[in-house]
Amino acid sequence: MRKLLTVATAVIIAIAVAGLALAGTFEHSGSLKSGATSYTLTIKHPKKIELYPEASNGVRTSYSILCLKGTTVSHLSRSFDTPFTRNILWHIPAHQDVCYVAVAGATTKNVGQIVVQASN
Repeated sequence: MRKLLTVATAVIIAIAVAGLALAGTFEHSGSLKSGATSYTLTIKHPKKIELYPEASNGVRTSYSILCLKGTTVSHLSRSFDTPFTRNILWHIPAHQDVCYVAVAGATTKNVGQIVVQASN
């Protein structure tokens, strides 16, 4: 009986750890080695989205974000040219069902990357 209780406890702990790992943070990056990059991400139930251009001077980053909550749609596009700064996309309304993020970046030095980190 004691062994069964120990096995059951281990299974419950493993399920809890797996659930936390799945609900964590993910990251996607696009290389600027050819001078430009662009990609689109689908993020379900986002809590925070950060955009981080890792490139030296001369990087231009743009993003467009479209979020859905039921039948309500919110959309925003912005661009900036500040390298090595974390840009938290604060304008995302709370408790969205899904967000689509389109990112584009270009640089004159052909080096670096544009990183998007999302937590859900």
